[in-house]
Amino acid sequence: MKAAQEVRGQLDGIFAWLKEKIDGVLVVKAHGREQDEMAGFAAQIGAAHRPRLQVGLLGAALSNLSAAAACIGTALVFAAGALEAIHGRMTPGAVVSAVAMSALLFGPIGRLLDLAAVFQQAAASMDRLREILEQEPDVIEPANPVPLERACGRVEFDRVGFGYYPGQPVVWDVRLRVEPGMKIALVGPTGCGKSTLLHLLQRFYDPIWEEIRLDGIPLPRLALADLRRQIGLVPQEPVLFQASLANNIR
Repeated sequence: MKAAQEVRGQLDGIFAWLKEKIDGVLVVKAHGREQDEMAGFAAQIGAAHRPRLQVGLLGAALSNLSAAAACIGTALVFAAGALEAIHGRMTPGAVVSAVAMSALLFGPIGRLLDLAAVFQQAAASMDRLREILEQEPDVIEPANPVPLERACGRVEFDRVGFGYYPGQPVVWDVRLRVEPGMKIALVGPTGCGKSTLLHLLQRFYDPIWEEIRLDGIPLPRLALADLRRQIGLVPQEPVLFQASLANNIR
């Protein structure tokens, strides 16, 4: 079981690594890192090989054990039946019937042993799935949200601070008041926190310090669906889904 869980965890890591590199393939090519990335991928495959080999050997051993059990069991029944027939206690037809019945019996038993390896892999996958399902979200829905049908649009950042990692703030002491109808431009170099402020406004994250209010209501008191329904966001890197252009625009 432990080996199967280790294999599943390493495969998840490999697939995540592959997705990251495929998404950033232009950056990899632009910096000439193809050989380095191939070496890193080979290292990950090598690390996953040993536990996967253990799981494969266990599955092969169980499969061979089931086949051996079926063969030995059938042979024992045949030998016992032949001995009984020699002493006149069974007829040849009864011996053949007993051997046929034993074959029908040992076949399902062998398949049960084969299923043991499959069960181990399934159990490992379920453990990984349970880890994901039991994760607590960083942003919690309010128990009794304030109803919000249509916002007027007054946004207030009250000395807001936030960082993705402890001790590394991205924005801090942000004081901003946007009245309905105002047009605001946030300018600055890459990484200064412009996108972070929009993410905070939509509650993808919550501020570490102080709060943001919409129409005077702190964002954590609003239902996420009600809040995000008020805001239209056009990301700088648009994502196109497998649908028509019209549906993507909608």
